[in-house]
Amino acid sequence: MLNDYDNGAGKDFFNFRNEQTKHIDELSVKYTISDDLPLSLTAGTCFWGADKQIDYIDSTGVTIFKNKNNFSTYLESYYPFYLNNDITITPLVGLTTHESYTYASEGFGFINVGFAVDKKLRITEKFAVTINYSFIFNHELNQVHSLMSITF
Repeated sequence: MLNDYDNGAGKDFFNFRNEQTKHIDELSVKYTISDDLPLSLTAGTCFWGADKQIDYIDSTGVTIFKNKNNFSTYLESYYPFYLNNDITITPLVGLTTHESYTYASEGFGFINVGFAVDKKLRITEKFAVTINYSFIFNHELNQVHSLMSITF
């Protein structure tokens, strides 16, 4: 996968110069072992844009960056458990490998530890919606995130 994250709040969207852009481009791969063993592993590295190495934090608390890519890297694994045809519970663990402003990590650290629950609701024979609830703990920031979504 190639992901382009725009961190510029809509400003200067078409500026893709590596030393100026607010975009962060990431290349990632995902591998699922098999249908019988659905353990999935994902690895992604930011390779272009605003993901820069931290130089220092000034006396006012502003982070000053070097003009060198940081190559922030994220690793994740998850394993879905199918309770029946309609409910899936998926525990997950995600971590960073080194210091990263992008992932708010001071080094190797767990930034996603949690689970997701998916419930499929069949409305008609041909139409269903899936409700997803995710609970994620970010150990690095000591924060809990809760997310709910509905997919048609």
